[in-house]
Amino acid sequence: MKKILATGLLFLVFCLLVEATQQPTKHVVKKGETLYSISKKYGVTVYAIAKANNFSTQYGVKIGQHILIPGSGNKPQAINKPVYVPSTSDTPWREEDVRVRTAMPERAQAVNPEPTIMPKPQAVVETSKPVVIIQGLKTTSSNAAEYPVIFNQYSSQGYKIKRDKGAANYLDEATSGNQNLAFYSNAEMGSVIRVTNLMNHKTVFVKVIGKVPPIDAGSDITVKLSSKAAKDLGALDEKFLVEVASFSAN
Repeated sequence: MKKILATGLLFLVFCLLVEATQQPTKHVVKKGETLYSISKKYGVTVYAIAKANNFSTQYGVKIGQHILIPGSGNKPQAINKPVYVPSTSDTPWREEDVRVRTAMPERAQAVNPEPTIMPKPQAVVETSKPVVIIQGLKTTSSNAAEYPVIFNQYSSQGYKIKRDKGAANYLDEATSGNQNLAFYSNAEMGSVIRVTNLMNHKTVFVKVIGKVPPIDAGSDITVKLSSKAAKDLGALDEKFLVEVASFSAN
């Protein structure tokens, strides 16, 4: 009988202790706290806190609000902060799971200690443009578009410019191939000269292919042009006034 009474007494004490420890804890909401952070702090669910305080989880909490934390005399639990665990081939997956998910400069440097050097792009050599060869004042170019450049290079090579005014005429027929050509007696054959129509100041660069023919020289012709060159100069008459600029070594 005494054993039964002792057992019953112990059971009663146990129930009283359980009830005492299950009394809710009062908590005052601080700045920066949320319902979720409070639940983690005390180790209970958000829904348990909401139920104990008769409010919905969607409304949250406010600073200074008094709330009840259900459970066995809850005390704030230490929050386990994640620590960095270097990832290696033998790192246990449980330690991998708690490592900080940020890049570590030291580790990145260890993986790739030397910067990657990208190869320099190779220079692209254009081969479509013809090479202009100047031998003295002569040029092998038959591309009329290059003549202004060639003419302007003469001064940088130490040649002296000279100007000559006189009459010009032109061939009746069109020449084949390069059509920026001229007969001129006061410049080296193969050199480029500049001819300006003094009536309209139009200019054309032509290559000298010979001296003025005797029949034209007898008519006081200074330069004889191809028909295209004369057309580019806007020549309206068979004979017109021009200025010829050329270079020489003297």
